[in-house]
Amino acid sequence: MGSKRAVNLSKRMRVNPLLGNHKGDAGQHGPTGLIVGKNGSAVATADPFAESSTQLFEFGTILKYGERTFRYAGVGGSGITAGLCVQSAAAVANHRDMAVQAAAVAGATSISVTLGSTAATLDQYAEGYLLINDAAGEGQLLRVKNHAAADSAATLTVNVYDKLVTALTTSSKADLVAATYNDLVVAPTTHTGPVVGITPMDFTADYFGWIQCGGPVAALTSGTLLLGGNAVRSDTTAGAVEPADEDVEAETIVVGQVMVLNGNTDYSLIWLNLE
Repeated sequence: MGSKRAVNLSKRMRVNPLLGNHKGDAGQHGPTGLIVGKNGSAVATADPFAESSTQLFEFGTILKYGERTFRYAGVGGSGITAGLCVQSAAAVANHRDMAVQAAAVAGATSISVTLGSTAATLDQYAEGYLLINDAAGEGQLLRVKNHAAADSAATLTVNVYDKLVTALTTSSKADLVAATYNDLVVAPTTHTGPVVGITPMDFTADYFGWIQCGGPVAALTSGTLLLGGNAVRSDTTAGAVEPADEDVEAETIVVGQVMVLNGNTDYSLIWLNLE
């Protein structure tokens, strides 16, 4: 019953051929994806409980499977076991609040910025975002298509899917934000990014698969949860959920509600609300 979409399955090796070349071929359309049930393309099946060493779908593609909702994601350099909260990769400090290197007119699909003292690797921010955070054109958020590698303090030209609506000047400032669902890590107790889901199975380092973001899911328990109560990201056990209290609720988003209660260090059933 689900829709089917063709996907290029060329080996990615952290450089995704789905993203096009580096000649500025952007601005035509952006990525989209919705799969219902255990379906997929003619060459790839969207199985929420399988992983692969190469990327088969665009990051963030939605999979609806019964009551559960998943997003397609890539795991970072460390394996992650089942039932753990995962978050987006932490921001690179030297890739924030960067000067726009050259003015860009409305309608442009390539924007040049000056990196701080950290180099950028090839397509490090592909499928992520370029945020114009200050001065001319501020408030615009552009989906990154691709970019070349660049040395620290060098100029990086970023190709984006959508056209600039408001022109930029050399006074404009920009942030580079990695793809929301790539290089995911176990959610640390100190917040360095948003929790985007919970692992429904064990994942191998640098592999790809489906992270659950909605519906019933097993979750590592920290402390004493309340049946029917809110569960939040734990500030004492990495990857776990813990009961919400007045102090925590003011600081962190509710991950979900408790459906089946189990004890500390066990796995409880949570109705996940991250979609």
